[in-house]
Amino acid sequence: MAPAREGADGAPVVRRDGTGERRGGGDDSFFTPRAALLFAVLMVGALFWEEALEVRARAREVVFGERAVAPTFLAPRRAGVIVSGNEHDVDVDGAGTIVVSLPSGTPTDGTSFLDRGGEDKRRAAVTPKTETTALYAPGALLPLPPVPDEIGGTYRSLGKVRGLDGVPDVTKDASAVADAAKRRAHGGEIIILMANSAGCHLAANAIANLRSVGIEHYLLVTNTKETCEWMKKKSRSGGETAGWELECGWTSFLKGERNCVSQIPPTVCPRTTDTFLYKKGHPRLKTYGLLAEERADPFRLWWARFHLLERFVDLGLNAMYVDTDVSFRVNPYVLLKGPFREFHLIGQDETGGVDGVNIGFVYCQNCVRNGPSHRVLNETVQRMLQILEHEPGPVLRWDGQPALGAKEHLWDQHIYNDVLESAVFSRDLRRRSGQRLIDPNGKHRDEWLGSPVQNFPKPSDKRWDEFEVEVAASDVPVTKNGDKMVLDPGVKKAKGKVLHCVGLDVPGYDADAKKENKTSTPTLTTPSACVTQEKFLASPPWFLAGWSGVAGDETYQGVLGRWNLDPPIVAVAHLVGALAKLQVGNFPNNRVPPLRLPVPD
Repeated sequence: MAPAREGADGAPVVRRDGTGERRGGGDDSFFTPRAALLFAVLMVGALFWEEALEVRARAREVVFGERAVAPTFLAPRRAGVIVSGNEHDVDVDGAGTIVVSLPSGTPTDGTSFLDRGGEDKRRAAVTPKTETTALYAPGALLPLPPVPDEIGGTYRSLGKVRGLDGVPDVTKDASAVADAAKRRAHGGEIIILMANSAGCHLAANAIANLRSVGIEHYLLVTNTKETCEWMKKKSRSGGETAGWELECGWTSFLKGERNCVSQIPPTVCPRTTDTFLYKKGHPRLKTYGLLAEERADPFRLWWARFHLLERFVDLGLNAMYVDTDVSFRVNPYVLLKGPFREFHLIGQDETGGVDGVNIGFVYCQNCVRNGPSHRVLNETVQRMLQILEHEPGPVLRWDGQPALGAKEHLWDQHIYNDVLESAVFSRDLRRRSGQRLIDPNGKHRDEWLGSPVQNFPKPSDKRWDEFEVEVAASDVPVTKNGDKMVLDPGVKKAKGKVLHCVGLDVPGYDADAKKENKTSTPTLTTPSACVTQEKFLASPPWFLAGWSGVAGDETYQGVLGRWNLDPPIVAVAHLVGALAKLQVGNFPNNRVPPLRLPVPD
């Protein structure tokens, strides 16, 4: 038995004799150290219960967008942020008037940020005061902080790019694509983001994140003009405001007039320049069930991202696409241009093999026009269009119905992985998209994948090749606090594959290995074949990490809660699967609420 604990004078605090009766405590014997600790925990819990509920509610606003209307930082209930600016009286939750300060240029009419419905009294700002310094109101939405001048270094683009001309259709024709590139690119670099109205909050947060690491050379593209207009719109009452401080355009890709602009084989226009002249969109969009776009799988918007990537590379730019749930923990360009400079096409590894790449991050740097990486992008768009142009009639599944559905035959991630595999093995392969046409019941898909007729590469052949990269001390990114990312300089292991050219004009390229999905439309060729080789990088997890369930060292996965460490252990964090994204399934009767636009002035 353990010895009895003793009090200040050596007397037992609590002790049991052989009969089990309690002694030595008097009337207060119930107040043992253990009971005191429990009592203290309960009191602290009660004290902070309200704050816990507040933090949870506000966190869901900022992260999940349930009520958030701008990229913000949250002012705590007790320890506010001291700033300078214009001060106002605010009544917060009926607690009386609190003096808060708003940054210069912020309106004082209570509508500092765009609001998609409802009033939030925590944002109300009235009665200017004469003081110049005070705390923000508890729970208030705070403006984004300034970005230190040293952030971004050579690759800083804040204030160095031009705005778009109004709210343009950036894919209307070749000149529209070129104009968007000219205005939004910096130093030969451009980043593409896509959003529908349900994803506005994620897009705004993604742009705020880019800004925090010194990046402004982005192009945000929405599925409708109205969505972009809403994101740029001033406050409902007409007060002067910077809103979400973002630039955007929209895309009519496959819906409005569409001119063929590709000049390399295989062309992205499988027929003629008249193929896409549809007033209400390509008729096969309805056939494949792709008309609904205010949901988590807006296929037309997804396909438009590869179209823009291919076009920007054709214009000589280093083009990057990132999902709006990707977070730059540091400015990644110092690594991309340092240890990864020999790689051309860069992506996120999920399975440890060629056919398991996540397309939430796609970067094409120093890609030769008409070279392997450029052709991967071009062929991805080509195969998407082959599905739309398939003859006779639409592509059918095992049950005779058109191939449709989320993450099925039409999913661009399946198609992109198939093209990558084709570029690695220099023959036409359609493993991931093709198997979605096979009956999933029983072993039909396994039999199809293992068939000698398909002759797919073996799993051992699909594994990445190993390379070495050297990280110099100057290659380690620096945070806004001046601390270097947790990355030791030296030789590091990297994985990837050599890419060959895809296309009918490539000597030895087997275009007849697969029969499904072939279009009756001939593909244009050129006299000179593409014979260049380039490298694909399956990003190491210390550069680009996933939330969970992905290949690589689990140390870097976000599910372990280490992405918020300062300094960071990863350069780029992809929260795929981690966010309760706003999508069709979250609403009653699977209907997304209509976009609430501000009342016209």
